[in-house]
Amino acid sequence: MASVLQPPQIIETLAMAREEGGSLRHVIQNKHGIIHVLAGDGRFGDTTFGGNVYDGAISTDLRTNMNGLDRAYLMATMHPAPRRVLVIGLSTGAWTRVVLGMPGVERVDAVEINPATSI
Repeated sequence: MASVLQPPQIIETLAMAREEGGSLRHVIQNKHGIIHVLAGDGRFGDTTFGGNVYDGAISTDLRTNMNGLDRAYLMATMHPAPRRVLVIGLSTGAWTRVVLGMPGVERVDAVEINPATSI
């Protein structure tokens, strides 16, 4: 019975982030869990958590390269003129955003493998 009265861990995490000066940007909840996004400090972009576990930074800045975006650009050099691209695992969408901005890309299909993000 005591566990019913205890708030979920995510509530405690969000409260702590607020105390440390962070701010909550988004919260999504479905039958698979909760995803939340905390505002970044201006250097690295926002941070996404799925089920209260770090899922990535929302950043397409190649200077900080938090999401290994250099690999997306390397991939583009391996195909001379990609028109359709398949992305498996969306995470924060950084790679998808970079691929969409590449010359000649007409369509990107993204298949999310985390059921918690399927709303």
